[in-house]
Amino acid sequence: MNYKKGLSSNETLQPSTLSSGINDILSIQDEVNSKLKYGRVVDSILNEEHPQIENYGGLNAIGGVLFKEINFESSGVTFAKPLFPQITNPPLINELIIVFQFASTTENPFTKEIKNEFYYLSPINLWNSPNCNPLPPTTTPSLNKKSYNEVEAGSPNNINLEEKENLSPSLNSPTNPSQNTFEENGNINPLLPFAGDIIYQGRFGNSIRLGNTSYSLNRFNEPRNNWSENGQDGNPITIIKNGINENTNTPGWVPITEDINIDPSSIYLTSNQVIPIRVANANYNSFSTPPVTPNLYNNSQVIINSGQLIFNSKKDNILLSSQKSVFIGANSSFNVSTKEVVIDSRNIKLGSKNAEEPMILGNKFLDNLEIIMKEISVLCKTLSKVKEVTSVNTETGIPNKINAVNGQLKVQADNLSDMIEGGGVGFIDQIESYKSNVNKII
Repeated sequence: MNYKKGLSSNETLQPSTLSSGINDILSIQDEVNSKLKYGRVVDSILNEEHPQIENYGGLNAIGGVLFKEINFESSGVTFAKPLFPQITNPPLINELIIVFQFASTTENPFTKEIKNEFYYLSPINLWNSPNCNPLPPTTTPSLNKKSYNEVEAGSPNNINLEEKENLSPSLNSPTNPSQNTFEENGNINPLLPFAGDIIYQGRFGNSIRLGNTSYSLNRFNEPRNNWSENGQDGNPITIIKNGINENTNTPGWVPITEDINIDPSSIYLTSNQVIPIRVANANYNSFSTPPVTPNLYNNSQVIINSGQLIFNSKKDNILLSSQKSVFIGANSSFNVSTKEVVIDSRNIKLGSKNAEEPMILGNKFLDNLEIIMKEISVLCKTLSKVKEVTSVNTETGIPNKINAVNGQLKVQADNLSDMIEGGGVGFIDQIESYKSNVNKII
């Protein structure tokens, strides 16, 4: 059987069925209205120390709230659990929630029917603020009774400090101090959405944007975001951001977009967007052919940017693999602490990419040097026994005999011999100490 999709599935009701269709819609609307309520949160249960936790199911009540209905005349409070088991978003005190009645795990002991319980959705986006959206009770100060709309529109609310303090809505539990950790922050800007985006925003400047290339100019003819100047609209990008820029001058109610250079921590997963990141070290002198600089790269990539990065493997390895190069650049130092360092390469250059001087093979060099030094030592011992040396005057040809014993020959020969084989402290005796116990080459 084929089904129509999209606009083609819409059909005009025939006159004979119009009235019955409207009646059906009204009937469904009445049924929904009977189960749909909204209320103001007056308390929440976030840990086992809440004084009323046992009244609402013990540990199963964690995440639940107590609310007062707004669209019904009721002075009591009602308990509601979160609707979705995998998503936890407990509302703050004085935030508004939509609640439904659905089945529960308990039954009426008399009728044996399953009892209905209340379940709540996320808080209502009253002020379009990701941080908090409270609507305090409608108590107004005596000096200036103005509505929320009047104050929001700019009408001055001239009240003294004491009245202002009393008017400020409470956002934390009135009965469980152990869970009262929330502090309102007026500098948490909402994220500016683009067509097709799906955005998840936390209350503290953390967010996930499942977005795309969306090239759009503002009234100053400037791009509305800094990732859409390359590629086609619709190319996917995922941005995970944590924290806010403490130095921003943008008011907290103005929507903003992410900026990899000023956001405290962020992860970008791109398709072909160019991300204008300013890297800490861009010295690519070690490359024969330098790579494309990060702020110009336009292929798929993952960028992690923060004050510090820690990659820790609790069990096995950290593997870095690249089709081309692996670059490590630091402005201060490059430190390695390990039991063993192995570099498996046929061409290692130290100091410069243009290095040409080869390293000496320690064992081979010292073995050959030891042979030479022993021969020199033998020669020195022979020279030290010479008693007389005959030299010939090159001008007259007359031989001249010199007493070697009283001259410097014996002294110099003995000194050199001691340096080579000096009873445990000579060069040959110490030759093994010239070999590194750490660095090995082939």
